[in-house]
Amino acid sequence: YDLGYRVWARIGRAVGSGREWPALSASQQEEMDGAIVMFQEAMDQGHILAARSIGDIYSWGKGVAKDYERAMAAYKVAAEAGDAFSQHEVGFMYCYGHGVAVDYQQARAWLEKAAAQDDPYAINALGAMYFQGKERAMVAYKVAVEGGDALSQCQISYVYLTGLGVAVNHQQVRPWLEKAAAQDDPYAINALGAMYFQGKGVTPSWRSALALSKRAIELGYPRAVEHMQTLTVAIQEADPPHGPASGHPR
Repeated sequence: YDLGYRVWARIGRAVGSGREWPALSASQQEEMDGAIVMFQEAMDQGHILAARSIGDIYSWGKGVAKDYERAMAAYKVAAEAGDAFSQHEVGFMYCYGHGVAVDYQQARAWLEKAAAQDDPYAINALGAMYFQGKERAMVAYKVAVEGGDALSQCQISYVYLTGLGVAVNHQQVRPWLEKAAAQDDPYAINALGAMYFQGKGVTPSWRSALALSKRAIELGYPRAVEHMQTLTVAIQEADPPHGPASGHPR
């Protein structure tokens, strides 16, 4: 396993990609094929991380064509051995029908196994499953939030913003978005900019709104461009040639 992993990691760094890889060069492909053989041999000997690696390779097409059925088979080996990451992946695959028929009961069962090991992805996904006005969603999200999961921090802010299962509370929206923004989550940063623009739960400030929108654009969030355009127009309309309009925040 260790040698296969070193090869896999080296190729991953070389292609400069995350979960999905581009086409490999001939030499990289030869090395990757060898790594997969090593992973397979280790998995056959009961190596949990090798099984997880095989699942990841076939789920995302890393040096191979995507094959959800093979990915599911490998993830299940590791999941049944107690690997939390693989348990949440099995849960996701049942949820989305990747390699298996959609089965929400199976999805929930596997996600709960992973959540019992404090896996933040599983906890967050369970929160999403209970999302529509269910108090249990807040419990699941808060557990993930305490683990520092930015996505859950954004989603719990949305719960307070829209009143899903709780009273609408703009004062609660801001601190959750700030936690996620501190991790450079572009959605959270853009949403904070909108709050400063609209003055919801914060003292209105176009200066802060502009700075946050600019940062969200730098992080590649497409909706921030639209927000920046709206903000720029609003400032121009409120700031005529003869001087700034009174009463507008700066």
